[in-house]
Amino acid sequence: MAQIPLTRHELARCASRLINPCCCEHVHQIKRRADLSGHAKPGEDFAAFCWSFTGGAPILGSGENWVASTPLSETISKERKLRGFKFVGLTITFAWMQAVGIVNDHALGCFRRPS
Repeated sequence: MAQIPLTRHELARCASRLINPCCCEHVHQIKRRADLSGHAKPGEDFAAFCWSFTGGAPILGSGENWVASTPLSETISKERKLRGFKFVGLTITFAWMQAVGIVNDHALGCFRRPS
């Protein structure tokens, strides 16, 4: 896999957080930040990879029931783990899917829910 090098500033920031006793981030999360740039296959668009699971269209939830994970989040989680990502369990992957707009789970009366 092709690694995209981090800037000196980013490396220094990660290093300073490892040394800082007041830092509340988990040490493994800080260390992984330095490796996250190399998980895409050469020439692959990460956005295209993410949206390939839904055909490019967001999934509209029922708006009545809320779940912590779905079979799709399990599939995406497994695929991301194969690519070397860490901290991508089912619940974290589903929350990520909601955050980036792959899943729209807004309540029925919410103004953000498409009509």
